[in-house]
Amino acid sequence: MCRTIRLFNILFISALLAVLVGCTSDGSSVIIWYNQAPLVTGDTSCMTEPNFMHPGLSRGRIDTNADSGYLFTPLVQNIASTDGDPLGQGQRRAEIQGANMRLEFADGLFSADDLTSLQERNLVNFSQPFSFSVGPDGGLASLKFTIVPRALLAEMQAKLGAGERTNMNAEIQLFGVLAGGSFESPKFVYPLEVCDGCLIDALGLCAGACQTLQDPICPASSGT
Repeated sequence: MCRTIRLFNILFISALLAVLVGCTSDGSSVIIWYNQAPLVTGDTSCMTEPNFMHPGLSRGRIDTNADSGYLFTPLVQNIASTDGDPLGQGQRRAEIQGANMRLEFADGLFSADDLTSLQERNLVNFSQPFSFSVGPDGGLASLKFTIVPRALLAEMQAKLGAGERTNMNAEIQLFGVLAGGSFESPKFVYPLEVCDGCLIDALGLCAGACQTLQDPICPASSGT
């Protein structure tokens, strides 16, 4: 299949949220639930909706020939509670200021010297600044930001042979301010497959909703 899509059971999520009382086990009130699968609807591409019924991706795929880096589209929730206090809406609103990324690769893809160079160029441990506000009491948001830079794909392409694939993990952590203090979300680990040229054959049949060579969507009749 061209993409693995999972539909989350809203009853399960509702039951889980009933247990949560305003913070996670590590004290954070802002959570990345899953990576949403961008869709093409009419003339609108790369569309996501902030609800649990939107389909998701359990892992990502991108070709090193892609025009841009891997675009991550997570569903995020603020579970900070106002306890029914109208004044708490502003105080418990999460102001997301960006995300920290840490990337790990399959053994042997990069040498120790390679990794040192990539770290010095901020390609494996880096922050992506952006701004987004999420209301309290279970407020939801669909975000979009790059977790694998285009420059890193070029470095990976130099290590891969034509048609070869490798796996990597992206560890993502949101940060910002909430209730007068700073917050960091629990770390979310997202696996990706990176290949050199393997998605080019999909042109004309399968294509990604955000860019052609990322997470291609194939027609059901294609047999892929």
